[in-house]
Amino acid sequence: MIKHRAQDKNERGLSVMEKLKLDFYYGREAEQFTFYRLPKALITDACFKGMTNNAKLLYGLMLDRMSLSKKRG
Repeated sequence: MIKHRAQDKNERGLSVMEKLKLDFYYGREAEQFTFYRLPKALITDACFKGMTNNAKLLYGLMLDRMSLSKKRG
């Protein structure tokens, strides 16, 4: 039998999702957040396997800065 982590109960009988009480955002509400772009190839392509996660994150940050610079001229 497969158990899902969200359904696992802790010692008080609360599931992880009940304990976290996360808010969900829908439609335009979700647009208030800013995200960094990270090419999927950095995660899935075997040639980037030896690259550290910090280096991949740094690439995403630098890509963001470059796009801001390009917008501002």
